[in-house]
Parts: sequence; structure tokens; C-alpha cells
Amino acid sequence: MRSAHLPFGDWCYFPRKSLNIVKLAHNPNASWKPVHISIALTSRCEKNCDFCYADSGKDGETLWKLENVVKMVESCDKNGVFAVTLGGGEPTLWNDPTAKADFYDLLNELSSFGCDLSFTTSAVPTVDWARIPHTVIPRISLHHHRELGFIKNEINKAAECRGTIPAVNLLVRKGEIPDLLIAAEKLVKAGVTDFLLLPLRPMGRASGLVSTFIPTEDELHQLVKFFPAPNVKLSSCYRLKNQKDTFLGCGAADWFVSIDEKLCIKSCSFIKTGRVLSHFEYREILEALPFLKRLKCHSKNPE
Repeated sequence: MRSAHLPFGDWCYFPRKSLNIVKLAHNPNASWKPVHISIALTSRCEKNCDFCYADSGKDGETLWKLENVVKMVESCDKNGVFAVTLGGGEPTLWNDPTAKADFYDLLNELSSFGCDLSFTTSAVPTVDWARIPHTVIPRISLHHHRELGFIKNEINKAAECRGTIPAVNLLVRKGEIPDLLIAAEKLVKAGVTDFLLLPLRPMGRASGLVSTFIPTEDELHQLVKFFPAPNVKLSSCYRLKNQKDTFLGCGAADWFVSIDEKLCIKSCSFIKTGRVLSHFEYREILEALPFLKRLKCHSKNPE
């Protein structure tokens, strides 16, 4: 078990089980401490989606070196971080030619640490499921319901190689809730139990798509109400009215930070600027917190 004494209360987390126990309290003398870290390994991606908030593409950068990723995650682990997520761009495209290491070599280097380690992939290119350590948690992104057949094929390959079903992130667009619900039903039948709903946000290349693709709150209510799997999670960027769970916010620059492909510490993945890492140590994150830029949607106080 790992724990953190934070201003909103005491948070206990059980790695490998993804179990959270939060005791809400007012702790005025406690300091914020990021316990969830997201690392964008690269801005390379073969899909070049028109809605990509990260502006990733085929010519994206890869600045992270093997030794620096390992040093950063090891430092986070030693400082009690609950979980580290690897993303991009497309993280499976990461490689370090100087170390003769690819993404799966990196996973092997990181898999012995005590914190949870996960990664999010579009499965383009196809994932080498046999090379993923069993302690690593894979998440597949379904960017559009028309990709369902391809994603189900990847899920089947993962099940054959690992004996477990990957979690699925579902991108939510305006006007496509019925199609997404049908896709979700088919994924449930394929054995998926862990879903995260990611409503499209007007960031990056999607900044001009507000009227066309950004879902309304009524649509999100409909999606959550009729979703075919229990306890479906909605991105912490959103909170619906009358939501009855304990809501801790997105944690940006409080209990969560993002480190991008340019080695910049940021309050969240949607921020463009941050403070550049130099030593790849957790203390740099703590030192950066007071100076990180925030979006209007960021809040320090849970409701």
C-alpha cells in the first residue's frame, strides 16, 4: 500500500489492484504532492488525427533517452508515487538508438518498480503483446466507432498472449452517442470491463472543432446513464451535475503532473508550456509546482 497526506485528506492506494481509499479531511499544514505522473515519451504518431490535442504526427520528436526515463520513474517510485502512465504521441513508437532499446525494452526496465505502470496506445502500429510484462497495464484508445473491428482484433491478440483483457479509452464526439453505445456493448461482449470515457476537448488540432465535435453535457449524461458496463469512468476533466461519487478534480499541479515529449513538467497534458527537467528527479516536480501554469478548469478543492 502507498499513502499520501494531502490538503484534502489522506489517500491510500494499492498498486496492482488500482484500489483507492480516500479519507476526506481538512489538512491545512499538508503540502500538495503529485502521486500520479503522466509521461509523453514521443510526439510521433502514424495516425495524424485532426482532433489530436497533442499535435502529434509522423514527424514528431523523441527526446527521452532510456536512462532518463528509467531515472525519472525510479525517482518517482522511491518518493511514493502511486502510478506512472506512458503516452505520446504513440508510445510504442518510442526508441533510443544510442541504447539500442525500443518501447518494449523500456517496459522491461520499468516493470520491477513498485508503482503501477500503464501505457495508452492506439495500437497503430500493432502492439507486440507478447513482449509486455504482466505487471504493466495496457490501455487501448478507440478514437472512432468505425475502428471497432480493428480494436477488437487487438483485444483478442492481447487476451491470447497475456491471458487478460486490456482496458479501453473511448473518445466521445458530439452527435455520436448512439454509435458509441453500440460499440461499447460489443466491447463488453468481447470481455472488456475497464472503460474510460474521454470527451473531445478543444485543444491542439481540435481547437477549431467546438461546434462540430465537442459533446454537450446532456450527451455525456445520456452516455453515462445508458453505458452497458457498471462503474464506467468519465475523464476527471469533467464532472456532471448530480454526480454522486467522491470527486477530487483532475489534480493538475496538485496530485497530478504531466511531463511532455520535450521534457517539460506541466500541470496537465493540455498545457503548452512548462519547466524543463534537467536531473530527472522527483524533487524537480515538487520545486516546479508553484510555478506551473493552470487552465481555468483546474481547481484545488474537491467538492
